[in-house]
Amino acid sequence: MVNEAFYAIEEEIAQRQSDLDVAMVLGTGFPDFRGGVLKYAHDL
Repeated sequence: MVNEAFYAIEEEIAQRQSDLDVAMVLGTGFPDFRGGVLKYAHDL
C-alpha cells in the first residue's frame, strides 16, 4: 500500500500527500488514528 501511495504521488495522480491520506482513510477504511498511509509510513 505504501509503495502504491508513493507511486500515485510520483505520477501526479494525487496532488498532495494529505489528499491521498484522506482518500485512504475514507475510501479503504485505513485506521484514521494512524493519519493515513503516507503519514503512517513517515512515522515508521
